Amino acid sequence: MTSPISRPLAHVASGAPPFLIIHGTADETVPYEQAQRLHRALLAQGADTRLLPIAGAHHNPATIRTRATKGQVWHTVASEAARFFQRHLLPRDADEPTRVIRTHLGVRTSNRLCGSDLLPSLRLLGVQPAAPCVWSVRYKGGVDLVDVEREMARLDATYRPVTSKPVDAAVRDDPAAWGAAIETELGRLAVNDRAEAALRAAIEVYASGDETVRATVRRLFDQYTSFRWAAHLPREWDTTEEFRAHLIHLSARDQGSDTRDEILVLGDLCDRALGLGIDTGAILDEVAAMSSDEDRYGMGSMRRVILAYGKRRTR
Repeated sequence: MTSPISRPLAHVASGAPPFLIIHGTADETVPYEQAQRLHRALLAQGADTRLLPIAGAHHNPATIRTRATKGQVWHTVASEAARFFQRHLLPRDADEPTRVIRTHLGVRTSNRLCGSDLLPSLRLLGVQPAAPCVWSVRYKGGVDLVDVEREMARLDATYRPVTSKPVDAAVRDDPAAWGAAIETELGRLAVNDRAEAALRAAIEVYASGDETVRATVRRLFDQYTSFRWAAHLPREWDTTEEFRAHLIHLSARDQGSDTRDEILVLGDLCDRALGLGIDTGAILDEVAAMSSDEDRYGMGSMRRVILAYGKRRTR
């Protein structure tokens, strides 16, 4: 029998060091659920922790079959590791960057961060770049993806009792009454302002990041489903900027739990924008370009859904 002291959870306590947990979701040797439990326990203690699930990966990453897929996995792992190293190991710049890092292999940029110092670590991860690695940091004034995730996790835990509660039989057959009852319960939690702030921070990171960063944000919405369901931007809006923010939020949710629901939301957003005289075409194209091209539920990718809707509206 395994001694309790050998379990990582037994050592989680206040003041824990930063963690980057990378785990294959198909791991049969150490189940992925153990990584999730460790991540949640660290968050509960206020630790700086990041969980990176590798979809479909087993305990031995060498079992990833295709070179293309293996390359994508290692690129994601290297990017997250570089972000972690820059945040916790590299000296801080005087301009105090937001620490949202974009990784470029063999591409020169104006903001260099000791890329050569990270090469040994990247090679340990299986990355053998043909050209020097250059790390560029975005200076934006304070949005930190780790802080965003921590707040999303807290809000997710706050929302969960409401989102998992069975529907009251008294309002089950009355959608309007059901919706009003849920809004009342959510309002009692008194976290609407915090949730909107977290959403806007996630939207900012998503819109300004590269595909690696955007994929990370999408994973957060997949992981924190109660937050995804309950947190929202103001439903009443009348500006181009707010239309764009709502559309980026839609893109980051990446179809949520049902593509059909998101198509209805997309239609409502565009109808409202057009009614306000907002030109939706360019914004739809912009947000489609930052959306996922994964067909999650057999109805097309988020990118395809947005592009197709835009084309229908311009006919």
